[in-house]
Amino acid sequence: RQPQTVKDDAVSGSGVVQALFIVDESGALQRVEARDLSDGPVGVVLDESPFYAEAGGQKNDVGVIEVDGVSLEVRDVQAYAGYVLHTCVATEGSIRVSASVESKVDAENRRRNAINHSMTHALNWALWTKLGDGVAQRGSDNDAERLRFDFSHGKALTTDELEEVEALVNGVIEKNDPVQRALVPLDEAMQIESLRAVFGENYPDPVRVVAVGLGEDTLDDVRADPSNAKWRAASIELCGGTHSLASGDAQRFVITREEAVAKGVRRVEAVTNGKAAEAARVGDELLAACQTLEKEEAPSQEQQKELRARIDAATCSAALKPKLRASLEAVAKRLAAKEKAKGAAAAGAAAEVVVEKCDEAAAAGHTSVVVEVPAGVDGKSVGKLAKKIHKAHPDLALFVVAGGGGKVGAFAAVPDGHALAPAGAWLNAALEPLGGRGGG
Repeated sequence: RQPQTVKDDAVSGSGVVQALFIVDESGALQRVEARDLSDGPVGVVLDESPFYAEAGGQKNDVGVIEVDGVSLEVRDVQAYAGYVLHTCVATEGSIRVSASVESKVDAENRRRNAINHSMTHALNWALWTKLGDGVAQRGSDNDAERLRFDFSHGKALTTDELEEVEALVNGVIEKNDPVQRALVPLDEAMQIESLRAVFGENYPDPVRVVAVGLGEDTLDDVRADPSNAKWRAASIELCGGTHSLASGDAQRFVITREEAVAKGVRRVEAVTNGKAAEAARVGDELLAACQTLEKEEAPSQEQQKELRARIDAATCSAALKPKLRASLEAVAKRLAAKEKAKGAAAAGAAAEVVVEKCDEAAAAGHTSVVVEVPAGVDGKSVGKLAKKIHKAHPDLALFVVAGGGGKVGAFAAVPDGHALAPAGAWLNAALEPLGGRGGG
């Protein structure tokens, strides 16, 4: 049976096979007396097991069960009706009921899983501390690689809130307090100030209390004075899972994602230890890349696109990503303003040339004029300029053309009764060799 108190340091043990289960060809679960391991997976129930079964959002232990010189890989561990079922695979050998076995938990996987579980507790406390009593756990999931926590909250966390929550958890890590555990009568445990319990959960009696961040105080001190408000400065929860020995085992904590998963429910994902260090390193690299781009006179669209893709795909601090995207946006706005100013300057210079040529044509008695404006003047500016000229010289048939960037823009204005009327026909005749047409 699953022990009521999990021994976090138990990573091996001897046992006897009590029952074996397989899934038959029809998909039904069948109890068997023996199993040829080359035929597929087998479910093993032992009289004693050091393996922690998945529970409370914490993933199960993995490892091996050795029997008669054969190692079975333990891939999944689940508790059913008080019994622990180990799902195992091997390519050879066999296993039978009453066989003696040696169980070996993957200690490193257990250690990392336990650390992330303890930091899930610290995260729960930090969110409650920062956001208030409206925060209640709505689910969690952690393994050796990362942790995830769902909680009640009506809106997305701001960048400042994410940074402060992250800092609170890192503060717990820096203190390196022991992660304390004690079996306490359920009614007594429920009287503890700041106790974090899952609404609707059925807890055993006595129940296991886990505290992170008590400093020099102990759970005995908490039990002696359960209503003391000072306990709000520590994470205190009811929990039967595995935990690290000290908060400092996590080394570092980084929130990598924050999102909505349902109405009024938010989700935070985070990493610790080496993965947190890697997330911080990636964030520092992206920040440096953004700062470099900001200093460049005219970074290309391709540079901006490539950096934006790196930011979107990166596993780094969720609080940092909005700042990185804001940096890119500032670069884009600066370049857009620069292009606008450049276009305005070109339009101004073009206007002087066009006005001068049109004035000369009108003074010489010409009835039409074709003018090319410099590249870089956009179509909107060409149209405004042509209308201005047409207003100054209404009897003059005007054709303005601008080229650049592999495109040609043209505008025509022709007075009624003019030989070149209508303007659209003149425009289409000019653009036809280029495969274009006029409109408007």
